[in-house]
Amino acid sequence: MWAHAQHARLAWYMRTRYDVRMESNRGALALRAWMDEHKHTQETLAERLGTLQQNVSSWLGGRAITLANAVAVNEVTGIPVENWVQPAIVSTKRRSAKRVARSA
Repeated sequence: MWAHAQHARLAWYMRTRYDVRMESNRGALALRAWMDEHKHTQETLAERLGTLQQNVSSWLGGRAITLANAVAVNEVTGIPVENWVQPAIVSTKRRSAKRVARSA
Protein backbone atom coordinates (compact mmCIF):
# COMPACT_ATOMS: atom_id res chain seq x y z
CA MET A 1 0.00 0.00 0.00
CA TRP A 2 2.72 2.47 1.00
CA ALA A 3 4.81 1.76 -2.11
CA HIS A 4 1.79 2.39 -4.34
CA ALA A 5 1.09 5.74 -2.65
CA GLN A 6 4.73 6.73 -2.96
CA HIS A 7 4.77 5.79 -6.65
CA ALA A 8 1.57 7.78 -7.23
CA ARG A 9 3.12 10.84 -5.57
CA LEU A 10 6.26 10.62 -7.72
CA ALA A 11 4.15 10.13 -10.85
CA TRP A 12 2.14 13.24 -9.98
CA TYR A 13 5.31 15.32 -9.67
CA MET A 14 6.56 14.07 -13.01
CA ARG A 15 3.22 14.71 -14.71
CA THR A 16 3.04 18.26 -13.43
CA ARG A 17 6.60 18.86 -14.63
CA TYR A 18 7.96 19.87 -11.28
CA ASP A 19 11.56 20.89 -11.16
CA VAL A 20 13.21 20.18 -7.83
CA ARG A 21 14.73 23.44 -6.67
CA MET A 22 14.60 25.41 -3.48
CA GLU A 23 11.70 27.82 -3.26
CA SER A 24 12.30 30.69 -0.84
CA ASN A 25 14.26 28.29 1.36
CA ARG A 26 11.01 26.90 2.83
CA GLY A 27 12.42 23.39 2.83
CA ALA A 28 15.70 24.49 4.38
CA LEU A 29 13.97 26.50 7.10
CA ALA A 30 11.62 23.62 7.92
CA LEU A 31 14.50 21.16 7.97
CA ARG A 32 16.58 23.37 10.29
CA ALA A 33 13.59 23.74 12.65
CA TRP A 34 13.00 19.97 12.64
CA MET A 35 16.67 19.29 13.35
CA ASP A 36 16.67 21.75 16.27
CA GLU A 37 13.44 20.33 17.69
CA HIS A 38 14.60 16.71 17.44
CA LYS A 39 18.21 17.42 18.47
CA HIS A 40 19.70 16.10 15.22
CA THR A 41 23.00 17.16 13.75
CA GLN A 42 23.71 17.18 10.04
CA GLU A 43 25.66 13.95 10.52
CA THR A 44 22.90 12.09 12.35
CA LEU A 45 20.26 13.22 9.88
CA ALA A 46 22.46 12.24 6.93
CA GLU A 47 22.90 8.80 8.48
CA ARG A 48 19.13 8.36 8.85
CA LEU A 49 18.62 9.48 5.23
CA GLY A 50 21.41 7.31 3.88
CA THR A 51 23.26 10.25 2.38
CA LEU A 52 26.32 12.37 3.10
CA GLN A 53 26.55 15.15 5.68
CA GLN A 54 27.70 17.44 2.86
CA ASN A 55 24.34 16.94 1.12
CA VAL A 56 22.41 17.95 4.24
CA SER A 57 24.67 20.98 4.61
CA SER A 58 24.06 22.03 1.01
CA TRP A 59 20.26 21.67 1.38
CA LEU A 60 20.34 23.80 4.51
CA GLY A 61 22.38 26.34 2.57
CA GLY A 62 19.74 26.63 -0.13
CA ARG A 63 21.18 24.38 -2.81
CA ALA A 64 19.04 22.09 -4.97
CA ILE A 65 17.75 18.78 -3.67
CA THR A 66 16.79 15.83 -5.84
CA LEU A 67 13.23 14.56 -5.82
CA ALA A 68 14.38 11.25 -4.35
CA ASN A 69 16.10 13.06 -1.48
CA ALA A 70 13.10 15.35 -0.93
CA VAL A 71 10.92 12.24 -0.61
CA ALA A 72 13.44 10.66 1.80
CA VAL A 73 13.45 13.85 3.91
CA ASN A 74 9.66 13.71 3.95
CA GLU A 75 9.67 10.11 5.15
CA VAL A 76 12.05 10.87 8.03
CA THR A 77 10.88 14.35 9.04
CA GLY A 78 7.37 14.77 7.72
CA ILE A 79 8.38 17.94 5.84
CA PRO A 80 6.18 18.05 2.72
CA VAL A 81 7.99 17.54 -0.57
CA GLU A 82 6.16 20.62 -1.81
CA ASN A 83 8.42 22.72 0.44
CA TRP A 84 11.35 21.79 -1.78
CA VAL A 85 9.82 22.19 -5.25
CA GLN A 86 8.40 24.81 -7.51
CA PRO A 87 6.75 24.46 -10.92
CA ALA A 88 9.15 24.50 -13.82
CA ILE A 89 8.83 27.59 -15.97
CA VAL A 90 7.91 26.66 -19.52
CA SER A 91 7.77 29.34 -22.17
CA THR A 92 4.43 29.26 -23.98
CA LYS A 93 6.06 30.88 -27.02
CA ARG A 94 8.59 28.07 -27.28
CA ARG A 95 5.87 25.45 -26.89
CA SER A 96 3.79 27.16 -29.58
CA ALA A 97 6.77 27.20 -31.93
CA LYS A 98 7.26 23.47 -31.44
CA ARG A 99 3.59 22.82 -32.14
CA VAL A 100 3.77 24.86 -35.33
CA ALA A 101 6.91 22.97 -36.43
CA ARG A 102 5.23 19.61 -35.79
CA SER A 103 2.09 20.49 -37.71
CA ALA A 104 4.02 21.73 -40.75
